[in-house]
Amino acid sequence: MSLRCLMLIIICVVFITTEAVSGVEVKVFDKVGGTVSFGATSINPPVNSIIWKHRKNGESVIKAIEWDVDDGVFDLNPRFRDITTLDEKTGQITITKLNFEHSGLYTIDINSKEQEQRFKLEVLGEDVKKAVGDEIYFRPDKEQEQRFSLTVKGEEGNVFGEVGGRVSFRPTSLNPPVSSIIWKHRNGGYVVKAIEWDVDDGVFISNQRFRDITTLDEKTGQITITNLNAEHSGEYTIDINSKEQEQRFKLTVTGQEVKVFGALGGRVSFGPTSLNPPVSSIIWKHRSSTGPVVKAIEWDTDDGESIPHPRFKGITSLNRMTGQITITKLNIEHEGLYTIDINSKEQEQKYKLSLMDPVPKPEIEIDRSDKTSDFVYLICKYSETIIWNNSAGEILDVKDHLPKGKFITVHKNGHPDDYYTCTLKNEVSEKTSDPVLRRDLFEESGLWWIALIIIPILILALFVLLYKVWSRFHSKLSIVLFSFKIWVSCSYHVF
Repeated sequence: MSLRCLMLIIICVVFITTEAVSGVEVKVFDKVGGTVSFGATSINPPVNSIIWKHRKNGESVIKAIEWDVDDGVFDLNPRFRDITTLDEKTGQITITKLNFEHSGLYTIDINSKEQEQRFKLEVLGEDVKKAVGDEIYFRPDKEQEQRFSLTVKGEEGNVFGEVGGRVSFRPTSLNPPVSSIIWKHRNGGYVVKAIEWDVDDGVFISNQRFRDITTLDEKTGQITITNLNAEHSGEYTIDINSKEQEQRFKLTVTGQEVKVFGALGGRVSFGPTSLNPPVSSIIWKHRSSTGPVVKAIEWDTDDGESIPHPRFKGITSLNRMTGQITITKLNIEHEGLYTIDINSKEQEQKYKLSLMDPVPKPEIEIDRSDKTSDFVYLICKYSETIIWNNSAGEILDVKDHLPKGKFITVHKNGHPDDYYTCTLKNEVSEKTSDPVLRRDLFEESGLWWIALIIIPILILALFVLLYKVWSRFHSKLSIVLFSFKIWVSCSYHVF
């Protein structure tokens, strides 16, 4: 081999090696709708700024997300807005809800200097999941090399709902006669009955998770759940006439923030209703609107329970079986966002606690045009939710009273023992006024005054008659007249 050829080989090897070391490219893969995280292997402090840039095939470079010590984090480009986060300590970028536009080359600038390491993200075609008998279609993307993975599963339907919302689903068919229906729910291993019905006993809801928020249409088998929270996510099956059906429903509840209300000075409990064993540690954390995150209460199998922060000391307890936290003697400092870590992993569900004063016991005001009127107005002058009831328990139609409150109109005709109450409600309390009777709202008629005049006249006539026919009565007349005067006087004061 000639010296010239040997030199060319050496130069090529050096060039290739140098190029490979100076421009390390890491390949990253994920699918449509997924979440991906990647970043530099190391980041040397001090770090004043980080910028992640993205180049899609055939397009110009854009900023995916940037951070600096003065202005914090920005995700300026709509392609990455609301789905991209940055860990300024490690430099790691995380992108959720991936789509094909996120494929391409990513570079990172640290302290305004582009790093040698590059990341090539390839977002693969989405998996299409359908149930048996469903209709599907594929739509190709002109710019991407798409792959579609079709999985046909035995009768599983996907259902989606939001926290606080409402959802309904049902079997495709229900063949009569139907004598019983049971909906079951599995979330993390435990199966519970959501709702059940049979022709003899009607509807029954045994599990607290579904009580007061779940209904069943026995004609169609449809289940409806309101006030959804993350605990309602999971797989649902239906038994018809004691036989489990093949069709399944997978419910996903999104927007994992649950609103919790408590009364100032009162007590509140919230959290999951069950935990999936084994559980070795539980930590509840609290973030107020003005302060940092603090630990409200923590427990682990080795050290037991502790309450590190004075804000929660002496008033906070933990149910280790369910993970539920209880706080007593609530004050305004306890408002804010609560999260729970189970086995050192933060759970998706969050709890936003808001505090308010309990409602007062309402007092009913009576407004009448005059004493002889055939109707009166009963007024509840409060800003809270107001409910008017009568003695039969019926909720009455009301009208607005300005500037605040509600009123009803009560007419004179009706049973005198009828009564009316005003109830105040908010998210943490409910109180009802003393009843107001109809007989106390209107003055009685003038029959008593007529009786007061007629009865003395009749008595006087009786005395005159006795005077004429009974001579012995004469000696006692003065006593009788005196007694009559006393009776008249007493009657006047009584009536």
